[in-house]
Amino acid sequence: MRPLSIRAAVMIPVFLVLTFTLIVIILTINSHYRTSSQFVGKLLLDDYSQGIELDLRQYLQHPFNANVFVAERLAARLQAAPINNKGLRDYLLSSHTSLYQAMPYMQVLSIGVDANGDYFGYRKNQVGQSILMERSDATQGALRIFDGRTLNANIVYQDSHYDPRVRPWYIPAFNREHPRWTDIYLDADEIGEVSLSAIAPVQVSGEVWGWSPAISS
Repeated sequence: MRPLSIRAAVMIPVFLVLTFTLIVIILTINSHYRTSSQFVGKLLLDDYSQGIELDLRQYLQHPFNANVFVAERLAARLQAAPINNKGLRDYLLSSHTSLYQAMPYMQVLSIGVDANGDYFGYRKNQVGQSILMERSDATQGALRIFDGRTLNANIVYQDSHYDPRVRPWYIPAFNREHPRWTDIYLDADEIGEVSLSAIAPVQVSGEVWGWSPAISS
């Protein structure tokens, strides 16, 4: 066998050392890259999760607080003096209009009255206008949904058997519960969408006068 030259004998160990060093460097860089990618990915995921949590908290908390405020203001007015149906409509329309400007996702603001099973409320139609929903003597005891803000508008839906006191957003009033979110349920109107409501009792002199839902769709 032919012996290695001096040059080869010197270059081969150097080549092997350089090759080994290069392999170690590549493996180290790859491991560092994977660790860094996982770390950056975790940071991005945590940041994204926190952003979703914040958005969801704002989406739920704002209408909840607003509805409690509306119910408490109405209770204070009723405590001071009775309010007729027109006054109740005006109060709800004003509140609904101002709240919708701040929270476009809050579609409905309404009141169910315990004594007679009356119901007054406003919701947004497809073009963003407030339309009246009412069950009272003025509607012959039927739930009517109009295409405008008053009883003189055209009727787009009617339910003669509607009673707000058996709706999922009203039933907690019988148990004197505090303000909270309802379970998900179907609306009892011509659309029948899935809704989630922030609900608050309207209490006058310690008694439940009615129940106010603010619906986010």
